[in-house]
Amino acid sequence: MVQSVQRALGLLEELDGGGPAGWSLGELCLATGLKAPTAHNLLSTLVGLGYALRDGGTRRYRLGPRAGSLGTGRARLAGLRHLAWGPMRHLHEALNETVILAVEEDGRRRSLASFEGDHELRVRGEVGVDDHFYDTATGRVLLSLRSLPELGGFVAERGLPGEEWPEAATVAGLHSCLDAIRREGHADVVKSTGQIRALAIPVCVSRLAPRASLGLFYPTVREAPGRRGEALRLLREAGAAIEAACTRR
Repeated sequence: MVQSVQRALGLLEELDGGGPAGWSLGELCLATGLKAPTAHNLLSTLVGLGYALRDGGTRRYRLGPRAGSLGTGRARLAGLRHLAWGPMRHLHEALNETVILAVEEDGRRRSLASFEGDHELRVRGEVGVDDHFYDTATGRVLLSLRSLPELGGFVAERGLPGEEWPEAATVAGLHSCLDAIRREGHADVVKSTGQIRALAIPVCVSRLAPRASLGLFYPTVREAPGRRGEALRLLREAGAAIEAACTRR
């Protein structure tokens, strides 16, 4: 083991148990067995990185904001899945079609939860991680939530869409398509085969939560007059219910 890492983690563990009052340097030295200069140097580094805080008046140390956020990423996803479950199920029951909640995590698209219709002919809603941003409705919505610098970095790394999104095959075309999604508040994708329609909307859960999109998928053979409009209305109601549940949490 790397000794300096081991010692720094030991200090963080002690800070975690110190409560809001925190620890003095001497108390941390007694708790960890570290000499004062070593503990001070490690704590200075942790403070500089945001993993520890030092009160200028009392000179006591406590956990910093970056340490407090460690391990909460999965918890936030689990919490979002739990809060979305009811509105998603209600949407699924209203239309008996596939519903999916997707988030952006570490630059990839994660399908967090799904309900499938019970028709013999249905669209499968698989849960997992992929790079399907350009060719899915939820992926396009997630891209529309990126800032311009973030979008530029994504394109530089992944390249522009080709046949999977012909209208967005140029930089100008991509920006125009994403502007339309932002303006209309949804993405509408009909697969090249013409057999599947996918609708998706943004779900703005909180500043600290991942970008999220709620999607609805169904075979176009079940398309009927007014069905798309009704599907979008119910989709937006479900999205609003998820946002409200996250706000009340």
